[in-house]
Amino acid sequence: MTGLFSTLLVAGLLNLSPLQTEDVPAAYIDKISGRFEAGGMVALQLKNGVEVTVDGLPVKVHDNLAIFGYGRDASGLSEIVLTKNRSVQKFVKTVKPGTYDIQYVEGVEPKYVTPPEAVLKRIADEGRQKREARQSNFTTPYIADGFLLPAAGRISGVYGSQRFFNGKPKRPHYGLDIAAPPGTPVQATLPGRVTLAESDMYYEGGLIFIDHGLDLISAYLHLGDIKVEAGDYVDRGTVIASIGAKQGRSTGPHLDWRLYWQKRRLDPMKVLDADQRARLK
Repeated sequence: MTGLFSTLLVAGLLNLSPLQTEDVPAAYIDKISGRFEAGGMVALQLKNGVEVTVDGLPVKVHDNLAIFGYGRDASGLSEIVLTKNRSVQKFVKTVKPGTYDIQYVEGVEPKYVTPPEAVLKRIADEGRQKREARQSNFTTPYIADGFLLPAAGRISGVYGSQRFFNGKPKRPHYGLDIAAPPGTPVQATLPGRVTLAESDMYYEGGLIFIDHGLDLISAYLHLGDIKVEAGDYVDRGTVIASIGAKQGRSTGPHLDWRLYWQKRRLDPMKVLDADQRARLK
């Protein structure tokens, strides 16, 4: 991992651009890159022995590498606290707020807009299952080669947009929707450990979570044929599933790709490099 940040800064790993370092404590941080904005990710190459918190959240560190991110509604000031040998240094960055579209989606089956009483327990049980699967248990990061686009296709939904299903407002959308024919292969965006692989979730249909370490989790929704099981280790580019015909709350075949850092939902588009983005229409 010692060469990770030189690669990151030269080749744009994670699509994180080098940031100005004038206001960054040089005694604690060697390099910093990323996006201090809603949905963005930041990476730090730290000096030996430095610990980090961001807005009060402890940040895992491995081989002097730390990553963290900001959720959809983040804005204002973010405080990064660096600790080394009982010495503490703070610096503050301004997080740029996001701007989002409103999307109106018609033709959704009524049971997915207003679930019937009979399925509420199932939804609650699946919610607990998903929360447990999003708890990252690995410190060692699997991000040295950068993110891979999990499927090529047409962008049919973007991060942050709020959707009205059959005219009823719902929670904002937290993923990148990639429309493609049923059976289109879905690849792991990074190496990691599968923490959930279910073929019939109520809202998502086929669903996979992969833990990439350092509290970074990727999710793949509306899958058809699932080719992995919870506990499997997968490499970057491993075919983990295919896009389903019409899985869960969807009106057509597509992949909904999501990223989480701790409880914060990140924008997948902001971690792709130019070559990966070019494969989207």
